Amino acid sequence: MNNDDKRHPLQAGAPQSDEVLSAADKALLDYARESLDQEVAGLDPAVMTRLNRARQQALAGRARTPRARRRQNRRWWWPAGGLATAVAAGLAVILLSPGPELPTAPVLTDLEILASAEGVDFYEELEFYLWLAEQVDAG
Repeated sequence: MNNDDKRHPLQAGAPQSDEVLSAADKALLDYARESLDQEVAGLDPAVMTRLNRARQQALAGRARTPRARRRQNRRWWWPAGGLATAVAAGLAVILLSPGPELPTAPVLTDLEILASAEGVDFYEELEFYLWLAEQVDAG
């Protein structure tokens, strides 16, 4: 594999397909390439050295073995499994807990009294009934 095969399709000298890039795209790409090359040519040698080292480190990190990548991916299995277990347990508690109890018979009886027309009289004399309840409790 020669060095030209490793180039990105948009790098200088890489083969371009007429179907992929239009003339306007090619002109824009050439202009951007020339502008960036001029900027790089004006950089300090110390900066160029630092950029080259950073690039080499990035490429070295990318070239890890598949076994190392699998090992790194396995580090996430425990936390992901723990989270999935916690979510499943939470859902089980929510879904399997008993729902609210239905009203009992005395409550329904009270509702029937309040809903009837006779219940209106009760509210008109509510103060009397409250006073009477206090007297019974006190006496």
